[in-house]
Amino acid sequence: MKTADAIEDVHLIRGIVLSEEGFAGRDYARAAAAYTRGLELNPRNFAFWFNRAIVRRKAGDPAGARADYGACLNVAPGFLPALFNRAGVLCDLEEYAAAIADYDAIAKVDPGYQGTLYCRGLAKKLAGDLEGALADYTAHLARAPGDVDGWNNRGVAWLAQGDAAKSLADLDRAVALAPEGRDPHYNRGLALSVLFRVVDAEKEFDTVIARYPKDAPAWEQRWRMRLAQLRFPEGTADVKQAIALYPAGDANAAECRALLAKFEGMMKSLGGGEGEGEREREGGELGGE
Repeated sequence: MKTADAIEDVHLIRGIVLSEEGFAGRDYARAAAAYTRGLELNPRNFAFWFNRAIVRRKAGDPAGARADYGACLNVAPGFLPALFNRAGVLCDLEEYAAAIADYDAIAKVDPGYQGTLYCRGLAKKLAGDLEGALADYTAHLARAPGDVDGWNNRGVAWLAQGDAAKSLADLDRAVALAPEGRDPHYNRGLALSVLFRVVDAEKEFDTVIARYPKDAPAWEQRWRMRLAQLRFPEGTADVKQAIALYPAGDANAAECRALLAKFEGMMKSLGGGEGEGEREREGGELGGE
């Protein structure tokens, strides 16, 4: 029995080593194989299921990860890390109702479980429940007032709900907490543009572009701000840069081309024109295992 336990430990440690950054170049396939071998020895070892789920998700197999987290929970029903991580995988799979149910189950057992309110807020926003998302973000920020992502994402939710003033207040906090961050500045630019403060909005997109010169959405949004100020040559240069930076076949690039062609056609036929109405784009929302 001791020999079998030792062999299991070898496979567990080998899987962890292979899956850690800096070891074997993130060789997730070999890590998964080590955990699979461990499961062949002992399918009741929940650590093998849990760790294989992690590496499967990292390897781009969310369906496999979901199955492994389910198996882990069958063996260890009260293991909250597996429930929490499964909720994240369900969001990857766009199964938001199921993800929210997992977060609800965690909150019922342990209301203070780290990250639950924040991540449930993300899931609710993705599911279209802005009121629920705002409530969860607010509760999260009451416990973690220094969390940049909380302020950023609540600001994004306020903007989606149509309250640009509240959005700006939250994004001001996010920028103050992380002045070097990309998303707070980008989203603050969106909020300012909705408030018709286009000069200030342009400065936010300037900041993003200065730090991330390959950020296509920032170039596009600065184009829109410059068009609103009738600065057509500069704006045209910005949108062409955005088109060049978007991946081939990207829908945003296609939209930019269409708007640019329409604008240039108006300029040729009428000798002037206005920029198209702004379409908001949000920065990335963060979560994790």
